[in-house]
Amino acid sequence: MTLSRATFALLLSIVLASPALAADEPPVVKALFKTWQTQYKIEPTYQKLSIEGDTITIEGLEASPLYPKSTGSEGGGKLAVGKIALKAVSDRGNGIFEVEKATYSDLKLNVGNGSDTLSITIPSTTSEGWYVKSPSDNPTPNDIFRNSLNIAHKTTSGPITITASGKSVTADGYEMTWDGDVDTGAGKSTFKISNIAVPENVIATVDPAGTLKQIGYTNIAFDLGGEGKFDVADGKLGFDFNLSYAGKDMGTIKLGAAAGEIPMALLSELRKDEVTDFNKIMPMVQAIQLSRLLFRFEDQSITNRILPLAAKMQGIDQQTLIANAAAIVQLSLMPLKNQAFTQEAMTAIVGYLKDPHSITLSAKPAAPVTIMQVMSVDPNNPGAAIDRLGVSIRAND
Repeated sequence: MTLSRATFALLLSIVLASPALAADEPPVVKALFKTWQTQYKIEPTYQKLSIEGDTITIEGLEASPLYPKSTGSEGGGKLAVGKIALKAVSDRGNGIFEVEKATYSDLKLNVGNGSDTLSITIPSTTSEGWYVKSPSDNPTPNDIFRNSLNIAHKTTSGPITITASGKSVTADGYEMTWDGDVDTGAGKSTFKISNIAVPENVIATVDPAGTLKQIGYTNIAFDLGGEGKFDVADGKLGFDFNLSYAGKDMGTIKLGAAAGEIPMALLSELRKDEVTDFNKIMPMVQAIQLSRLLFRFEDQSITNRILPLAAKMQGIDQQTLIANAAAIVQLSLMPLKNQAFTQEAMTAIVGYLKDPHSITLSAKPAAPVTIMQVMSVDPNNPGAAIDRLGVSIRAND
């Protein structure tokens, strides 16, 4: 049931863009088609294209195979979209078209072949204030980055179903917002996939020992969400984002990161079909600056469900298990040669296990740290990297 990065990227592209084939296509449709060719090296077909008033409608769109050799995937597959309606299209210049409202119906994506096929269905999707950018023939690194983005002020979907081997995972829907610079793609965005429901028969395939069932989870429901921003200036990219996984009656995992001075040229190199030249990209990677990293877990009930089971499996009581945790942490962190951080970690982890509310591991240097600075830390003194990055761990704050 796991989507590859290429599959997920393609699905999002389809939700926000669906090209076509016809001699008399409107300019916006040609832009969509050119984007499809540039990003995925494939050409879809459709049964009908019509224009009525200010609405362009494409019906019976199909594309197969989904993965040409350039993507590195051999899964094959097929996309079908029942109808796409583009309402009130305007030309903003610079190859950018604004679509006031785009609606998509009966989207189905099949990935793989035969019994290994994974199917994704979304009955309806709506985008408001969607911007379509036609790729230029000689794109700059900034153009390549902008062309990789699908930008709409607001996109919402109906129910989502993912099915494989006769088992399905469902979600109530997807919502995304964006506000920023149409030309560069810089700006702020949010997304949320609501009530992802994983039934018992799916859990059994990934947890054959039945551990989750033993601690009271016969099914799982959770939300995925996030917020963040891109900054684009002087041929460089910066980002700052937070992601969250909120499991019902379990807890919430939060991940965050911020980095800057990412060369657009690096992103262009990584998107090329040919083998990556590491001698070329390493100097660009080393110049990237890290501003913060975050891992935080906010418990609802799962820790107090796991601890008794873990203690039972080891043949000890829960209090002994917690006491042993301090010794394990100390032994595990000794190679770092940073006693202050080791003590901080022991205190935080034991404090959390005794009274689980939250635990946070973060890195926030006093000033942004380059990858090169991290790599140049003395290997005989790895604890210096912890100090340089401003790493801390705390519980129940």
